[in-house]
Parts: sequence; C-alpha cells; structure tokens
Amino acid sequence: MSDVIERKMVKKEDYVVTFSDGVILVKEVRLAFPHLDKPWAGPRGTNPKPTYGAVGLMPKTRPYAKSKALLDAEVQAFAVSKQNPDLPELHRFVRNGDDRKDRKNFLGHWTVHANESNPPGLRGRGTDPVTGRARIIKPEQAAEIFYPGCWVNMLVRPWWQSNENGKKINSNLVAVQFVRDDTRFTGDGRIGDEAIDDSFPLIPEDDSGFTDDLDL
Repeated sequence: MSDVIERKMVKKEDYVVTFSDGVILVKEVRLAFPHLDKPWAGPRGTNPKPTYGAVGLMPKTRPYAKSKALLDAEVQAFAVSKQNPDLPELHRFVRNGDDRKDRKNFLGHWTVHANESNPPGLRGRGTDPVTGRARIIKPEQAAEIFYPGCWVNMLVRPWWQSNENGKKINSNLVAVQFVRDDTRFTGDGRIGDEAIDDSFPLIPEDDSGFTDDLDL
C-alpha cells in the first residue's frame, strides 16, 4: 500500500489555486526581498536561524479581487481551525501593503510573506530537458534570475506558530517560478554590485590600511 497522498486541486481563481495537501499557489505577483540562493540572517545578522524567503506583491486591481477573496478565505479557515478566528492581520502572512508606509513598493498591493529553512524549489520559463516540465533553476542561478520587481508564481504552505513570540499564521516558501521581467525595484532586497562599487573607494594594494589623520 502506497504512503503517497494523492494531491488534488480544491479551489481555483485566476491568481490563486488551493490544493488538498494544504499548499496554495499564488500566481502573477511582483517579487520583493528575494533570498532564494542562500538563507538570510536578517538585518545585521539579527536572525539566529537564517531562512530563505520572499514577499509576493499582489496588485489591488479588479482582476485580482476574486483571487484575493479566495486567499483570505483559506487563511481565515486556517485561523478558525486553530481556534483563533479573530487573529489580527499583522499576525497573518497575507497583509495590506498600504500599511507599510516605509515600503514604497508595497503600496497598492497585498503582500504575501513566506520563509523556509530548506531551499525552495526554483523554476523558470520553458521546459526542462530532463524532467520535461517547468525548467529547473539551480540555486547558484537564483540571484541572476529572481530579482526585486520581476513577476513570479509562488507555492506557499500555511503553518501555525504558537510560542513565546505569540500566535501567528506563517507560510513556508515551497517553490518560486519566474514568470516575466519588469522594472527592478530600488531600495529593495540585496544591494547590487554597482551600488557596492559606488560606495567603496579604491585602495591601492601598497596602502597600509591605516588613515594618517585618524584622531585617536
């Protein structure tokens, strides 16, 4: 007897699909804060458990309305199953981007937050020559293909957090698929090589490394 659980589609809208194994497909969202090639330890290394992660930005436009309603219904059903139907939005992985005035790219979007301790599956456009399915993207290619501002499909799995840090509905980042290019976000995600080079001065190889006028 097989232990494999048959996976079936349960509900579908244009941009959200739910499955019998609890995974949710969120389609056609802008990618923000991607950390897909290696785990990230947070600002200034503050996270003791580095994770892979990303934020999907779902536009607040009419075509997405029914899909957002389905996503909300799934999250609410999950909250009810954990006896927390009134869990505030701040403690859910789907939030109102307009509430983050410090994130200009979030404005006009709903935000879908997902993290994972294990590397997420990465897929691209086209057909993989080995599997015959969506092209597999290797982790070392991720930073080149997945950038802040591109459009992606995201597979996420909600999970319940209940510990000393509070009660929340988080989501694991199961996989990400590149969909198409768009204008790269500025002030989002990792700093690029060009910005790094613009920040650092050239230091001659024969320089001692000490500053002569340093006030000690």
